[in-house]
Amino acid sequence: MVAALLWMGQNLEIAQTIEDLARDMRVSRRKLERHFRADIGKSPQKAYMSLRLAKAKRLLRTTDESISEIALSCGFCDASHLVRLMKGNLGMTPAQIRKVMDTRDDEASAP
Repeated sequence: MVAALLWMGQNLEIAQTIEDLARDMRVSRRKLERHFRADIGKSPQKAYMSLRLAKAKRLLRTTDESISEIALSCGFCDASHLVRLMKGNLGMTPAQIRKVMDTRDDEASAP
């Protein structure tokens, strides 16, 4: 599991398939899925998506990169794909996440 999660973390920029992961881990896709569900309670697909979304969220908070640049650096095909997945999984769009962070920064710097 640790090796699989590390592989995922190292392959965020290029959207890889779970079949690629299983092949690199030298296990069947089904065995990989069973281990993920047993160990972390998620499918490998959901775990991989969570890592990609977490990276995108971190980049939104810490950089001035455009949403398109962030989407590509996290393995999404374009900004609209990232927007849809963030809205569906996190309940906020990238712009909303950035706005919340900007508001918090303003409040923290206020006298």
